[in-house]
Amino acid sequence: MNDVARSPVLRRCADLDRRLVTAVRGIRVLATVGWPAAAEQRFLEALQRGREALPRVEYAPPDFSEARAALAAIATEADATHPLGAYLARSAASWQTAARMLEAVGTAGVTAPSIELYGKPGDPLPGGGQTNLDAAHYFLEIARELDNGDPLPEAEYCIPAEVLRDGVRAEVDAFFGDGKVRVEIDPELTAKAAAGATRIRLRGATCFSEYDRSQLLAHEAFVHTLTALNGRAQPVLKSLSRTAPRATATQEGLAVFAELMSGSIDIARLQRISLRILAIDKALKGA
Repeated sequence: MNDVARSPVLRRCADLDRRLVTAVRGIRVLATVGWPAAAEQRFLEALQRGREALPRVEYAPPDFSEARAALAAIATEADATHPLGAYLARSAASWQTAARMLEAVGTAGVTAPSIELYGKPGDPLPGGGQTNLDAAHYFLEIARELDNGDPLPEAEYCIPAEVLRDGVRAEVDAFFGDGKVRVEIDPELTAKAAAGATRIRLRGATCFSEYDRSQLLAHEAFVHTLTALNGRAQPVLKSLSRTAPRATATQEGLAVFAELMSGSIDIARLQRISLRILAIDKALKGA
């Protein structure tokens, strides 16, 4: 008899966890808020012609009322005095927040739950008085010093998506096992890459650099995919295979830290991340 069968507490937590996995199955943040690649392409082409116009994107706000009710019940029934119960209660609560955020997509109502989950640029960093915004300005200043204030250029060579896919697939197979994780090209992907437990997607019709290759291996494969596979292997809490929204900031922080520690990050990448922070700050201030 295994530990779950012997322990009423573990049985109860495993049951709540199964309900949690079922409840959040349809809650997918990036799939709901992501813009189609064609919208990005039209925007960039217009910008090159000197025409500045923000893309018009029509969202289809989902209805997660049933999921939110199921998650609320899980949070209520979980024993928050037990470590596993506390994990389930906090995770269920964060999924409820994510559901509310997605239901408000395309409106100002998305802002408050988004800040609740992910914070904002002006929030202080742990362990000191500096903020994410301070860090962004710091790295942008370094970039300006290196390139006289101009945006850092992309690599002068191009690794086609198909070539990168084959190279990444070989490394992923060597690490995870042949065919364990698929590497595919997605022509509609807005980001350069995205990863789950069994699939890593690369954006089609894109020029990649050697830095991109190293970064996506460290970031996508060896953090996001590995985390998801590790979660799937857990005997009690299978929900660990889905990163709860409350853990997204930590997960992304680990992924960027992996880029740094593996030596794959470069100043242009830090510049892009910093500019995103500044853009979010400007948007929150009404830009």
